[in-house]
Amino acid sequence: MTLKNMFCFFRLRFASCFVWLVPGCLPAAPELPDHSAEDAAWLQVGWGEEGFQSLQSGDPFEIVLGGQGSYMFPMAIRAGNFTLPDDPSNYLDPEIPLLDVTVDVEGYDNGIGGHFIRVANYPIPFDVLTDGTYEFSYVALILPSCEDPNDCEDVSKRLDPMILDGLTAKLHVALRPYADPRVELDLDLVVRAPTMTAR
Repeated sequence: MTLKNMFCFFRLRFASCFVWLVPGCLPAAPELPDHSAEDAAWLQVGWGEEGFQSLQSGDPFEIVLGGQGSYMFPMAIRAGNFTLPDDPSNYLDPEIPLLDVTVDVEGYDNGIGGHFIRVANYPIPFDVLTDGTYEFSYVALILPSCEDPNDCEDVSKRLDPMILDGLTAKLHVALRPYADPRVELDLDLVVRAPTMTAR
């Protein structure tokens, strides 16, 4: 190979590296540590009747009879790694995190928005725990009072929560912090019929 040809060869190789960034031409950029997982906002739900009892898919989701005579799923929330208002207990603060929840039970999804239960824009005044995580102890997911929301006058069509025992409840929870991305969670839980003791 002549000196002129060698010069052309190296000039072309340099050009291809510079323009097309052929693998192997330039040193790889150093990998930076990934803190996204440990710093990401997170959300956990639990059964909230007797303190926080963490819920996972397949767990029972027990109905309770509330003190004012309504049946409900008591749901507790724990979360972390997002910004709270200066006073996180002030539910009127415009920067309070908002909660959206739907519960779907096959055969009974004829309520608002085509769901068995739907809660939207629910302000969550978190307590900050000693470890820096957040907790809200009780979201009352109130059951509809009748099987058909459009026909509640007929007493015979009042919803008997006992018939829900053993059915799957698809729980979708979305928490919307004011200044951070929303956090979502989906669980398939097993409905448990209530005892008759009011809380």
